[in-house]
Amino acid sequence: MSDSLPPELWDNIIKYLSSPTIIGLMSVNRRFMSYALDEKYRKFKLAGQIGLHSDWLYWKILETVKTADNAPRVRYLILDTWRLSKETKIWEFCKEQNREHTLMSSEDQRLLAPYPAESITSMLADVLPRLTNVTKILLRDHPVAVSHPLLPITWSQFSRLQSLELAICLGTAKNSLPPLGVEFPELSKLTIRVNYHCAGCSVGFYNLMSSTSQPGLAAEEISAFMKNVAAFINQFKNTLTQLVLSSPSLESGDLYSGMGHFPHLASFDAGQGVSAFCKGEDSFLARNRGTIRHLSCDVLALQPEVGGVKMEQVETLTLKQHAGSAGIMAQHADIIRRLSCDVLSPRNGLGGRTMFFRSMFSTIRVLRMDREGSSLEDEDVLDFLRAVAHFGMLQPNQVETLVISIRKLTPDLLLAVARAFPALRTLDIRSSLQVDVGSQLEGAPNGCGAFAQGLRAAFATERWCLFDISLSIGGYHDSMNRRLTLWEVMLLCAQCIPSIESFNGQGNKALPQAILDEINA
Repeated sequence: MSDSLPPELWDNIIKYLSSPTIIGLMSVNRRFMSYALDEKYRKFKLAGQIGLHSDWLYWKILETVKTADNAPRVRYLILDTWRLSKETKIWEFCKEQNREHTLMSSEDQRLLAPYPAESITSMLADVLPRLTNVTKILLRDHPVAVSHPLLPITWSQFSRLQSLELAICLGTAKNSLPPLGVEFPELSKLTIRVNYHCAGCSVGFYNLMSSTSQPGLAAEEISAFMKNVAAFINQFKNTLTQLVLSSPSLESGDLYSGMGHFPHLASFDAGQGVSAFCKGEDSFLARNRGTIRHLSCDVLALQPEVGGVKMEQVETLTLKQHAGSAGIMAQHADIIRRLSCDVLSPRNGLGGRTMFFRSMFSTIRVLRMDREGSSLEDEDVLDFLRAVAHFGMLQPNQVETLVISIRKLTPDLLLAVARAFPALRTLDIRSSLQVDVGSQLEGAPNGCGAFAQGLRAAFATERWCLFDISLSIGGYHDSMNRRLTLWEVMLLCAQCIPSIESFNGQGNKALPQAILDEINA
C-alpha cells in the first residue's frame, strides 16, 4: 500500500523527520530506502584516535562507501590526519598504549592486525576520487608525526564544494593547504585555523608570542606561509559570504595585509587573540566594512590600533572573552574598561583614538558577550552596561538580542541591562557560578528571598519591552535544584517585568512538568 501513495507525499513526509528516524524507516518502501541510504552515507568521517575496534570499522566503512551506489551519496567529508600517522599495526600500537586489553578474543585480534594506518591511507586514496558530490569538507591536521603520508586528495575533483574547514598545524601545513589555482566556484564558507607545532614543541593556546621568538620555524617561513594562505583565500573573494580565521599563537599581520576586498562577505570571525585584521584605516576590516553584517572577534582585538575604522553594516557583534593566564584576564578587563571610556567620551582613553565600537551602535541588533571560563569580573561588565546607558542618552541603540556571560546574576545587573538596551526583546544570561538569590527562595516564586525583594525594588518604576528571557548556569543543567531556581527566577522576572511573555525561547511561559511538580511538592 505504501508504494501506491504519490511520491510527492513521501517527499513531504521526509521533510519533517530527523536523520536517525529516516534511517530507521528504510524498510517502509523503495523510496524510503533511497532516502535512508542518502542520510546514512551523507557524512563520511575518518577521524579520531587509533583504537582497537575503530580501524577495522573504518576499513569496513571505506569498503562500503566505495561502491558505485553509495559514493555519490556522500556530501560531508571529515578527515583527520591522526588516523594516517605511520603506526605499523593497530594491535601492536594498542598493546603498547594499553596493556590491559587482554580480554579480546583471538578472532578480534586476527581481524584487527591486518589494518595498519598505511593500508587505510591506500584504501582512502581509492575511495576519495569516487566522492563526486561532496559539498562540505573538514580537514584536521595533527603534529603526531611530521612525516605522515601525504593526504591522497585531488582537490580539483570537489567542484561542488560550498564549505571548507581546515585546521592546520604549521609544522605539517604543506600537506594540508590546497594548492593555489584550485577552483571551487560555489565555495561560500571558508574556515582556516592555524596553530604552531614543530617537532618536540607546541606553542600554547594563550601564549601570544611574536613570530621571532617561536622555535622550530624562522619568522621568514611563517611570514611566507601566511602570505600563501592569504593568496589562497583571495581566490574565492567573489563567492565567499562567510570567513573564519584563527591563528592564536602566530603573528598574522602578513595574512590580513595580503587579503583584499570581498564584495559578498557578510560574516567574519577573527578568531582569538589577534588584532591585525583591524589595525589602521587600510586594514582588512576597513576594506570590507561596507559588506560585513556579522562580526565576531576577541575583546583583545579592540586595541587602540583599530584607528578610525567606522563600521557601516554590522548587525551582529560577538565579543569573545577567553579564560587563560592572569595576564590575559587582566588584558580582557582593561579592554572592557577602556571600551567603557570610549562609549562615555570620544576624547578620553581609547575613545580618543577610535570610533570603531561607537560607530556600530546605530546598526547592531544582536550583541553577544561570550566568555569561556570566568575571565572578567561582574563589576567590569556593570561599568560597561552603565557606559552604554549613558551613551544612549545621546545616541540610542536598537539592540534587540543580548547574550551575556557573567559570574553572578543580580537585580542590579538586570537593571543595568534594561537601562543600557531599552529596545531589547531577547535576553540570554549565562551565569558561570550562581544566581544571587540571597536567602533560599521559598517554594513558589513569590518567596521573600533577597533576590525577589531586590528585583521588585529595581523594577518598581522601570519600564522595559523585554519579551523573552533565558537563564542558564554552567555545569548545573542536570541539577534539579539549580534548574528549579532558574525557573523560579524567570517567573519572578515575568512578575516584575510585565512585557515578558516567553522563557528560554519557547514562545510562552509554560514550565516543564518536572519543574511544576517540584514547585507544588
